[in-house]
Order: sequence, then C-alpha cells, then structure tokens
Amino acid sequence: HYSRMMDFMRYGCVDIVAKPTSPESWNLIGERMQYILLNVKEFCVDNVSRAKKLKQVDPETKKQPWKKADKLLLILGGLGGMLELQKIIPALHYDSDTAVLVLQNMYPGIVQFLSAYLDNFTPYTTTNLLKTNKLLGGQCLVGNCHGKREIVFSDSIPVLSGPESNDGIQLINPDGLLRSAADTFGSALTVLFLSGVEQNMQEGMEAVVTHGGKIILQDPDSCLLPRSIEEIRALGMEECSLKPEEIAPYISGIT
Repeated sequence: HYSRMMDFMRYGCVDIVAKPTSPESWNLIGERMQYILLNVKEFCVDNVSRAKKLKQVDPETKKQPWKKADKLLLILGGLGGMLELQKIIPALHYDSDTAVLVLQNMYPGIVQFLSAYLDNFTPYTTTNLLKTNKLLGGQCLVGNCHGKREIVFSDSIPVLSGPESNDGIQLINPDGLLRSAADTFGSALTVLFLSGVEQNMQEGMEAVVTHGGKIILQDPDSCLLPRSIEEIRALGMEECSLKPEEIAPYISGIT
C-alpha cells in the first residue's frame, strides 16, 4: 500500500514509518517522533504546496545503467524533503552520463518503497542503496541520510561507501561526503539541499565550490522547515535558491 501512502505525502504529510513489529522498531519510531516534535514549532505549513499527480513512465523505455557516471546530482533532504522529491525526480531531464544520489532523512524501512515508487515516474532507473552503491550514469540511487558516507572508487567506478544504517537521524560526516563528491566529480557535481537539512557543512560546501561544483538551495519560502536552509544561504555559497517546481528545469539547463 505504499503508493497510497505516498499520496498522503503528496498532499503534505511530513513523515512515514512502517508498522512496528519489534521493540527495536518501536524505538526507531519513538526516536523519529521525538525528532519531529523538537522541530514542529518551526514548521511553516503555509509554505508547503502539494505535488501534482504523477504520470507513469513506460518501463519498457528505460535504459539499463551500465557505465560509470561522469556527472553527479547529489540531493540531501530533511524534514519536508520527501514531498519535494516527488516534484523534482520525475521532472529531471534524463542524462545517461549523470547519476542521481538522494540521501533523505526518513524512517530506514521506507527506503526501498520510496525508490520503487519514484521508479514508476522517471526515466532514470531508480533503486536503493540496499541493492547497490555504484554511481552509474542514468541511475538514481535512494538512501537514508544516517551514518557515515563518502564517495570512493571501486574498480574504477565511483561508489558510496558506508552501509545503510538503522540508527541515528543525521549524517555523521556531511563535510566528508561533500569533499569526497567534489574530489570525485569536480565541476560535474551539483548539490541540492532540500527542506530540513540540518548539518553544519561549511567546509564541505567550500570544497564543492572550490572544485567548480554547483550548490542549489530550495527556496526557504517553500520549505516546511526553512531555518536550516536560511542558515546555509547566509554562507553565500549557493548558485541560486529555487522553488521545487523550478529545480529540475534549471538543472537540465546547466548539466
């Protein structure tokens, strides 16, 4: 029933969790509830607009990824970001040289369902980090943003190191992730920050800019949780701030 659940997300639902089946899963849900409640007083509900009903892509038209990516679109999303992914991923122009990597703050058990849902609506072959960590052209990888992540080479192919983690809420080393992405892809790197991203990533952002990469922010006035995006924008390293509906067309024009 995940596609039906995603419809609730399309209308502005903040988070989705799986039905608890063990003490560990209850603990995870409790942790997420506490995290949401800590931030709820800063939610700007009036900023949120629903995602349009999506048009399915014929699976027969999808191309199987096989070569290493020459370009990377790295998307980091926090609370409110999952709604915006439904506006951005399906609208991206297909590029067989580009890998799309989505690290979204979400309940760990939802990852495979989100990737399967998005795969219905984009020409990018969309899968999750539980299945592969290779950054291939024409492929979109979806994972949670927990744990320690870096981009490294394995057999001459860029991969995302670090296993999917069921613990924690945020990335442990966001600067390391951005630095490694910048070292690997240089000026062919585009980083997109969505609503609710909360890490201090100044050093990593500086590495992206120094290597000629681009940083795009979701317009804070369209964010459910704008504070962190406003703090990132205050650093002055972004190329632009855009509403979710404007992001995919803009990226298509610069990559």
